[in-house]
Amino acid sequence: MTNTTKKTDKTFIVLRGVPGSGKSEIADMMAMMHGDAVVVTTDDYWTEERPFNRCLLGQSHEWAFCQAGRAFEEGVPLVILANTSTQEWEFDKYVELAKVEGYRVYFLVVENRHGGMNSHKVPEKIVHNMERRFELQLYRDNKVLRPEGISGRIKQRLEKNLLWRMIKTSFR
Repeated sequence: MTNTTKKTDKTFIVLRGVPGSGKSEIADMMAMMHGDAVVVTTDDYWTEERPFNRCLLGQSHEWAFCQAGRAFEEGVPLVILANTSTQEWEFDKYVELAKVEGYRVYFLVVENRHGGMNSHKVPEKIVHNMERRFELQLYRDNKVLRPEGISGRIKQRLEKNLLWRMIKTSFR
């Protein structure tokens, strides 16, 4: 350990991924294995008495942020955020608060390579929009390795693929 690295027993993990990727399942497994952990997700805002309402989505995110803030203030050893967090601005304030409270922060992207089901019944069109806007940067020593971002290259590939399909269909 270098003298610039602080040892901390408090960890904040941001699990990111589209609906159906398994974020909630992984968060619950991690919390169960650790024992003393809090899982924060906007999904927990919605109940039978308060069913999902798109107009209240912002309110659900504020509620989740308050849940995380409370866990940070209490010094819970492991706090896990399990939201889609497709863009960095969606989790930035959590990260800043976690750092202020002395947490080491990790980011994990959860992919649906296991054929998981979208248990929250998010419409397929919305899931595709989330996939399209998903930002992913690679970092080393807290510096971005590829400033243009992987999502930009994926978007370029998809656009080329779409262009190729259009060209191919026009010659039939």
